[in-house]
Amino acid sequence: MRAAAEDDRQRRRFQEIAEHYRLKILEGRIKAGDRLPSEREISEEFGVGRSSVREALFILSRLGLVSLTGGARARVTEPDPQVIFRELSGIAMLMLRSPEGVKELQHVRTVVESGLARQAAISASDEAIEQIRRALNENEKAINDHERFVATDVAFHRSIAEAVSNSIFSAMLDGLTEWLSEQRRVAARSNVLQSEVLQHHERIFLAIEARDPTGALAAMEDHLQGVMKNYWHSMILWGEQNPT
Repeated sequence: MRAAAEDDRQRRRFQEIAEHYRLKILEGRIKAGDRLPSEREISEEFGVGRSSVREALFILSRLGLVSLTGGARARVTEPDPQVIFRELSGIAMLMLRSPEGVKELQHVRTVVESGLARQAAISASDEAIEQIRRALNENEKAINDHERFVATDVAFHRSIAEAVSNSIFSAMLDGLTEWLSEQRRVAARSNVLQSEVLQHHERIFLAIEARDPTGALAAMEDHLQGVMKNYWHSMILWGEQNPT
C-alpha cells in the first residue's frame, strides 16, 4: 500500500510539473525558442527526482510544446499543427483495421477536401491558382509512370490545401493522405485509367480557376466518391477483408 501511494504521489508530481510549464508557455511567460530550466534546476525547484522531471518533459514534448534534443535543455517549439495529427495517427491506424473505420475516414476526407476546393475557388490568390495549375501539369506528365503519377496526384491535392493558406488544413490533409494511402494501392487494381483521374483533376482545377465554388466542391466530391467506389469494388473483387 505504501509503495502504491508513493507511486501515485510521484505521478501527481510530474503531472503538476508538466501543467506548470504548459500554462507558462500558453500564457506567453515562456516564448517559442526559449529554453526551460535544466533538469537539475527543475528537480531542485519541485523537490523531485530527475525521473519525474523527465516524465514531465516527455508529456510537454508529446503535446508539441517543447522539443527534446540529446542532453540539451528543452526548448519551447513554434506552433506546429502537424503535431496534432501525428498524435492522432495511432487512433487512425486502429480505425483502419475495420471497414467501418475506413468508411468514416474516407467520409472525413471527402468533406475536408471538398470544402478546401470550394474555399480555394473563393479566396486563393492568382499565384496559388498558378501553383495548382503547375501541379496539374506535373500530374499529366506522369501518366504511364505509376509511382510518379501517385506522387503528383498527392501534390495536386496538397496544392489546393496550400491555396487556402491555413496550416491546420494542410496538416489535416497530410494526415488523411497518409492514413488512407492504402486506398491508392487497392483502388489501382480496379483498372481505373490514369487519364480518367486526370480528367477529374482538370475539372476541379477549372472550377477553381473560374472562381466557381459550387462547381469546385461538386467536382471534388465526385472525384473522391469515385475513389471510394473503386476502392470498395476492388476490396470485394479481390476478397480483402482487412484494409490494412
